[in-house]
Amino acid sequence: MSSPIRLFADDCLIYREIRSPSDCNLLQKDLDTLVKWSKTWGMIFNIKKCNIISITNATTNKIHHQYTMDNEPLNSIDTCVYLGVTVNSRLRW
Repeated sequence: MSSPIRLFADDCLIYREIRSPSDCNLLQKDLDTLVKWSKTWGMIFNIKKCNIISITNATTNKIHHQYTMDNEPLNSIDTCVYLGVTVNSRLRW
């Protein structure tokens, strides 16, 4: 795993700064590694509850990538709740 990961109870957060398409590929590789690990240890992710949020101030030249887990596309969201704090894609709560 090359991306940082945060675990809390049954929540898992993986993140990476995306500056190029190769960063997208590294994050996807780490997602694939997580899926493989979860299958090995019988702790399968509920992929329908897994999402992608891109936090940026960029208005142009944003890098878009369709991430997947177990070959299922992940939903892209603008707002998420993490540990009781609601965060949006501009890092405002």
